[in-house]
Parts: sequence; structure tokens; C-alpha cells
Amino acid sequence: MLHLLHTFVSVYETRNFTHTAEDLFLSQPTISAQIKKLEEHLQVELFIRNGKQEIIPTKEAVFLYPRALQIIEEWEDTSQRLKNQENFRLQCIVGCSHTCAVYFVPKLLPHLVKQFPNVDFSIKLMNSEEVGQQMAQNKVSIGFIEKPERNEAINQTPIYEDELVLAGDEKSQYWLLRENESGLRFYNEIYLRENNLLPNVIFVDNNEAILALLKEGFGRSIISKLAITSDISYQEIHEHHLRHFYLLTHKAVFKDVLREIAAFIEILVPHLQERKIF
Repeated sequence: MLHLLHTFVSVYETRNFTHTAEDLFLSQPTISAQIKKLEEHLQVELFIRNGKQEIIPTKEAVFLYPRALQIIEEWEDTSQRLKNQENFRLQCIVGCSHTCAVYFVPKLLPHLVKQFPNVDFSIKLMNSEEVGQQMAQNKVSIGFIEKPERNEAINQTPIYEDELVLAGDEKSQYWLLRENESGLRFYNEIYLRENNLLPNVIFVDNNEAILALLKEGFGRSIISKLAITSDISYQEIHEHHLRHFYLLTHKAVFKDVLREIAAFIEILVPHLQERKIF
């Protein structure tokens, strides 16, 4: 039954039998047969075949998907523990937006490693929207983002209040913007809209590149005050231009250690703020 769930998850994510067959190194008829077998077992239709290529999940498939991920995760976790109970190590993949990865998570990681010595932490850098997507697909254990995420399968906890500032040459006609899915792009667009500004826009898909341009005295942008250095001019803006960093966790998590990690982070961040670590 587990292999049928693996096939279902792949078809759900790719929306394509051919791509699933390639990913799982199986033939397309085998994939179709496995989905049919799962449908017969559950006595529901999981996908609507709308032509040769288009696959549309039914409401039953939408219901099953997060639960299938949970079953697979629990089984893999149990298998690992049984194989090597004494030396078992949990993998914790931390998905981070750019600002969180550079200025926030490095302050947390030494404490996490010390508190959880049997956990292997790894950090994946992506924009805020991608972190949410990876969380929803169970490819990331916990996440840190800077833009509100809307997903019923994910818990979102504000854990840090980040001050945004207007950085760069105040006379510049150029505005530096990140890509659409970026948290900073979201807040820059709010500022431009509220102030009726229509500058010449230059798109930059990397925070470090934006900071390098600002250091050269070129352009303007709304950035985190955490990123400001002595060679970047800036001005504080209205107090409502504060944003939160959010901790993302799965609503249904079978691994107790991940719950403990999330709870520890929620305690740790205020403690570090009191010590003015941030």
C-alpha cells in the first residue's frame, strides 16, 4: 500500500502520469494501474483524466494528499529508528527566506545544535513563497519567512518584529526590487503604492546584489534594518512599516522532536532579543 501512496503523491504534485513514471522509473501503464488500484481500495475517484495530459485532482485527492505525506513520513521515520535505534539521527531541513537566512537564523542555529545534538540541521535558501510551497509538500521540516503565508496545512507563528527602512540615495530615480515571490518585494510595493511613487524599477533577484548597489550609492529600496551597514545611508519610515518574521510548522507532524524544536525556538527568540543579540 505504501508504494501506491508514493505514486499518488507524485501524480498529485506533477499533475502528469508521464512525469511521475519518469520520476519513479516505472512505465506509464504501471502508474495508471497503481492509481486505479488505490482508487478501488479507497472506493473513490482521485483524479479526473481530462484529455491525454491534463490531470485534475478530485476533492477526495485534496483530502488524501496531506495525510498520505504524513503516513509516508511516519513510516520512513519508524524504519530509520528500527534500523539504528542507538545511533538514530533526525534530519531537520530548515527552509529560509533570504533575509531570515542571512540575519536571523545564524543567531539561532548554534543554540539549536547544542540543544538537539542528535539532529542534523540543513538550511535551504529560497524566497518566502517557495518556503511555503516546500512546507506544503513536506520537503522542508520548519520554515522562516518574512511575508504572511496562507496555507491550511501550515502553522504560522510571528516570532520577531523586523524594522524596515528606506535605504539608498534619496534623490535617486531608480528603485531596486526583488522578484514577485519575495517578502521584500511585497513590502516595497506597499510603500510605493502608499506614497504614489512611480520610479524607474530595476529588478534584482538577490539581496546581496541590492546591498552592493546601495553601497555604491545607486538606487533606493526598502530593506531590513538588520542589513544596514555603516556605508549604506538610510532613513526610518512610518512605524507601520514593521513586519514579522514567521516560524512555519506543519499542522500535522508525527516527529516529536520537530515539535520540540519549534517550541524551543519560540522560547529562544525573546531571550535573544532581551540580550540584544538581534
